[in-house]
Amino acid sequence: MDVIWTVVGWIGSGCIILGYALVATRRLSSHSVAFHVVTLLGSVGLTVYALAIAAWPNVALNGFMGAVAMVGVYMALRVVRQMKLGTEPSP
Repeated sequence: MDVIWTVVGWIGSGCIILGYALVATRRLSSHSVAFHVVTLLGSVGLTVYALAIAAWPNVALNGFMGAVAMVGVYMALRVVRQMKLGTEPSP
């Protein structure tokens, strides 16, 4: 089972790095649904790994990052929906 948690942690790390690299190279916007989904997946993977090894500070950090990413996904999807309806996105 330890190998599975390690793989989940590495995949989570890869997602976080991928999201950051795509924003840094301007291939994704930091406001895009894709960026927030990749960040959410990464933080979930890292949270699962941190839980498995009882690394509580990392559980807290990545859990919080996941919550922020969920808000980001919601907000980005709301903007996309409003754009499709032809209305002005609200803050």
